[in-house]
Amino acid sequence: MSKSLRPLTALALLLVSLFLVTGIAGAAEPAPDAQQLEFFEKKIRPVLVKHCYECHSAKSKELGGELLLDTREATRMGGASGHAVVPGNLKESLLINAIRYEDFEMPPKERLPESVVADFERWVKMGAPDPRDGEAPVKPAVDLAEARKFWSFQPIQKPAAPEVKSADWPRNDIDRFVLAKLEANGLRPVADADPATLVRRIYLDLTGLPPTPEQAADFLRDPSPAAVTQLVDRLLDSPQFGERWGRHWLDVVRYGESTGMERNFTYPYAWRYRDYVIQSFNNDKPFDRFLTEQVAGDLLPYDSVEQRNEQLIATGMLALGTKSLNENNRETFLMDLVDEQIDVTSQAFMGITAACARCHDHKFDPISKEEYYSLAGIFRSTDTFYGTGKQNGNRQQGRLLSVNGEQVRPVTSGGGTTAKGGGKKAAKQVATRLQAAQKRLKQLRKQSDSPEVREQIATTEAQVKRLQAQVRRQGKDADEEEAPAENSASGLLVMAVQDAASPADTEVRIRGEANERGDVVPRGFLRVLTAGEHPPIESGSGRLEYARWMASRDNPLTARVAANRIWLHLFGRAIVPSVNNFGATGEQPTHPELLDHLAMELMDGNWSFKQLIRQIMTSRVYQLGSALGPDAEAALQADP
Repeated sequence: MSKSLRPLTALALLLVSLFLVTGIAGAAEPAPDAQQLEFFEKKIRPVLVKHCYECHSAKSKELGGELLLDTREATRMGGASGHAVVPGNLKESLLINAIRYEDFEMPPKERLPESVVADFERWVKMGAPDPRDGEAPVKPAVDLAEARKFWSFQPIQKPAAPEVKSADWPRNDIDRFVLAKLEANGLRPVADADPATLVRRIYLDLTGLPPTPEQAADFLRDPSPAAVTQLVDRLLDSPQFGERWGRHWLDVVRYGESTGMERNFTYPYAWRYRDYVIQSFNNDKPFDRFLTEQVAGDLLPYDSVEQRNEQLIATGMLALGTKSLNENNRETFLMDLVDEQIDVTSQAFMGITAACARCHDHKFDPISKEEYYSLAGIFRSTDTFYGTGKQNGNRQQGRLLSVNGEQVRPVTSGGGTTAKGGGKKAAKQVATRLQAAQKRLKQLRKQSDSPEVREQIATTEAQVKRLQAQVRRQGKDADEEEAPAENSASGLLVMAVQDAASPADTEVRIRGEANERGDVVPRGFLRVLTAGEHPPIESGSGRLEYARWMASRDNPLTARVAANRIWLHLFGRAIVPSVNNFGATGEQPTHPELLDHLAMELMDGNWSFKQLIRQIMTSRVYQLGSALGPDAEAALQADP
């Protein structure tokens, strides 16, 4: 937290109580002696009363950050960022940190005098004697039964299609759900789209391209009711479908071909994952299988080397994403990578922001910090191969996996390669010459206009253009040679993940700091989405179990989130507009029964995207026009 954040709750927000400090709050302590009591009453209590109790006592009108400082046990309570006071330990006592104005600043309005700070330091060193009675407040445990009443955490049920007054209008159950809500609000559907509009809509939605004049004319010549279904089926079977809908998915999983951040290194083999996604959509791979392959494809059985390679490439999803290759601290880099993997899997597949619990309990959803690190243990037990070399100042080298027949092995990428045309030294020389030529050109343009000067300007401009072209060529060659070339020795090079040699549970990181370790937590999943106790992960990373848990019909989020994304790409607005956030801060569904109907149709249809797309596009709702009807003004007032 920045020092510029001065509210009194800056520290308190980082001390949200989670559990009693074992061996501190729970252990018996010797009673303070007379001198210690006198010191506390003269030097410590008055300061707490004057500067802290207003926001951090049982009588506070608004309790700052759930932190109490008016009892001994409360003051020593463990929290999301550690302990406010650890007897005898100045470094671990965040109260000392705050009144010193180091990472935090308390009191916020003005710093305490140095003599008062010294008194608190002395108090902690002597064991923080404190005669104040009172039990430490225990943060209520999440009431899972109550939390599961939230709409998106409830089991998916197949609702009965509603009865509608205009019984001859709907073509399928999708129409009935939409029409029922319109009728309930005194609204009527608009007119159907004209055929020319409809054919253009279908082509754009399924292929991303408008129809050619010939394709549009073919559709317009067929007035039969089956014309739409036939066109939809033909385009679903076209290779352009996978390119269009694969792009939608690539956006969801933050596909990019470089690391971004301060040093933007390329991912030379990211395209393999891109092609895997396109092929998966064209083959209508069941979405539950698609999910599982991307999270744990390397752990699935296979019938051939080709299938094994495809499943391995699928895990490239976890190797993508932004990476701060300038990071000096290896553990910080790895925990940032883990955080990114938790974030993409929880949002892409379940529409929930689990990564918000890295530093503290999720502020809005029933996800504890411990549950975050249960997931973190899964990915911390996973090796990620992303393929950026260590050249050019990259401090976090990323290897690749080499696949050669049955053999899969890590290989160092990008080491020792040079650009064509002389390498780094030649490239530097060209850049130096270009800078000199640009400087000379600037000086010439300031001189008087004469034939000699104009001739020199023309010559120098040509030189600048030649050198700029040479720099561009060298940059392109460097990109091409950044990773090792594939050959019969290296085999197929891929971005992917594998289980680490020694998978293990990991510790809670205090305040989210990679090197500030707390208690070890077992690997596992989010309890609010888990019925009963999940068996412990005793071997392997746990990625396969995690993938299967997300892809289960019992998970209330996965099918809803997927169906909602399909609706978004066909209508331009989702049933749940916050497509990546089905939690408390997300938006409510406009048609919850319709969403559950679509989710059940997706699962019952073997998780087929094409089948659900076909159902939606052949509905009358999809084929409506966009022109306003005669009662448009009233309709806009009722449904703005």
